[in-house]
Amino acid sequence: MRDAGRGEAKLLVVNHALLALTSEASLLPPFDVLVVDEAHRLEGVLLGQLERSVSRHRFEEALRLVGTGRRGGTGLAGRVRGFALPLFEDARRADVLAEVESATARVHAAREDIERFFAQVQPGGPGHEIYGRRERYRSAAELLGADLEPLERLLSHAAWFGRTLSLWSHRVADPEWVEGGPADTLAAELEHATMVWSALGADLENLAEAADRSWVYWRSAGGRGSSSTARR
Repeated sequence: MRDAGRGEAKLLVVNHALLALTSEASLLPPFDVLVVDEAHRLEGVLLGQLERSVSRHRFEEALRLVGTGRRGGTGLAGRVRGFALPLFEDARRADVLAEVESATARVHAAREDIERFFAQVQPGGPGHEIYGRRERYRSAAELLGADLEPLERLLSHAAWFGRTLSLWSHRVADPEWVEGGPADTLAAELEHATMVWSALGADLENLAEAADRSWVYWRSAGGRGSSSTARR
């Protein structure tokens, strides 16, 4: 069986995530019988593969990655201050410290702007007992109205955090910046956070435009708060 090609195998075992991807791309060969173990989980996996969403919770998780910048804190800003900062050369230490303090201030400002944005897009009307309130929209005008400032502020925060975290990642990993060698683990975590913020900004922009007619767009409220969602 190991020597057989994927298209020649009589039995092929895949996980739910790969099975879900076959709806978007022909990753699996033709098959006669499909047996799904733990089938009750499949719907959630399929929906996760076929939707994009932006929520208060998702923004809060991204902000939590950055943290408050306090010495000894669990967030990346605090870790850059507490771990990497003493390793920077004296001439560069002040610049990095100023960037960490700027990131801390930006976290607080972003939280206020997140609340303002999701209050703006919160759907009205009665809610379903399971799904909460849900309202379909077909354009940025239906979602946001004439006031685009809350959206622009969130996109600005996403871009800023993405740039700043990427800069920190390169500095922490650069022996010319850090005396004593690169800090690979911290640099990798900073790069991961960069991708989180970049993806968040891209999804928010995509959902706000609501331009792809092969997708269905809606805004919802309930559970973890307001969100905008698109599903193919």
